[in-house]
Amino acid sequence: METSEEPTQKRTLTTADPHDRTRDRSVDVLRGLTCFAMILVNTAAPIHPGWLAHPGDMRDPITFADTLFPCFLFTSGLASTHFRSSTHPVGRNEGYARIKRTCIRALKLSLIGIAYHNLIPRLTGFHPHSILDFSTYRFPSVLGRIGISSVVCALEPCLDIPPPILPGILALVWHVIAGLRPLTPLHHSSQAWLDRVVFGTAHLHQPDPGFDPEGLLASLLTVPISALLGTYLAAPLRRMHSVSLINPLGIAQLLALGILGSSLTGLLPSPASKLLWTPTYVAQTAATSVLYWSFSTALVSFETPLTRPLISALEILGQRSLEIYLISASASFSLQKFGSWDALAHLITRLLISTGLANHHHQRDLAVGVARSSLLGLAMIPVAKCLMHFGWKI
Repeated sequence: METSEEPTQKRTLTTADPHDRTRDRSVDVLRGLTCFAMILVNTAAPIHPGWLAHPGDMRDPITFADTLFPCFLFTSGLASTHFRSSTHPVGRNEGYARIKRTCIRALKLSLIGIAYHNLIPRLTGFHPHSILDFSTYRFPSVLGRIGISSVVCALEPCLDIPPPILPGILALVWHVIAGLRPLTPLHHSSQAWLDRVVFGTAHLHQPDPGFDPEGLLASLLTVPISALLGTYLAAPLRRMHSVSLINPLGIAQLLALGILGSSLTGLLPSPASKLLWTPTYVAQTAATSVLYWSFSTALVSFETPLTRPLISALEILGQRSLEIYLISASASFSLQKFGSWDALAHLITRLLISTGLANHHHQRDLAVGVARSSLLGLAMIPVAKCLMHFGWKI
């Protein structure tokens, strides 16, 4: 959600200095870690470890890949808590103005998401339909989901809704609407029905039978809860440590909260579903997000000369995580189009064979996929730094 800082403060928040104290460094590091992991998930295919893959069935337990996007939303809640704690309460007129700006940004994200899902695959030859065949364009998108959920989250501070009333209402409404139809098979669910009514079957990720994992019902109701939970969990911890979480007690509290949440939600095994973004899935991924946050906080709090370059690199990625998500995916498509992606895999394979590592064929393919995607992620660090230098952001 965009803010209305004074010009001098806004320039400070967009500076390329990764050690800018007006930002919460642990949040930037967490965003950087999430961004790098998302690059691995999106580009390590076709052969990748199971923890980098999304389950194909609602009954399958969630994987590491399933926890990344909720963690991205969770960090937006952490960041909004940091901003709220450093500014005065907004008036009603200013609240409406912020909602308007958030709606404009949501529309922009939705349009970029449509372009990302449709133009790039068609331009690079990975989609069979023409670029002018608008009747087959997919409308729901990850970026659109971020935009829609940000508008819903903006209602709480802008309308001065006491927490946790809003997420309670959202969860209840989801249960009522989702309960009107069976959850399985997925194309019979309320989410699929709503998407077919709003977008049309041809504009979904799976036109036949008619389902999209970035469906509108979850984007409006349960996805915002993931961000709001970040706000609620961060607020009391920030009050206990007014400057920052730099002592072992604060980190222990975070770690214990994450472990407790993981245990209480029955993380393993799990009936939760990312495909429908069920409330159980929200609770479980909130717990894993706290675990990841405790790790990033510990990394920043106990910074050493050895870890400083890693932290700085992650901060840079984190300050432009959304842009890097798009650029890395586009770069992967382009490299595949020109054959460079396969050439890089061949070079890594030859290196592994020459060093005697990963002699088993399947293990070698897994290592090649992860290594190739990791190189792409590392290449995104100077790209993010360039974006920060020129002040470019979505």
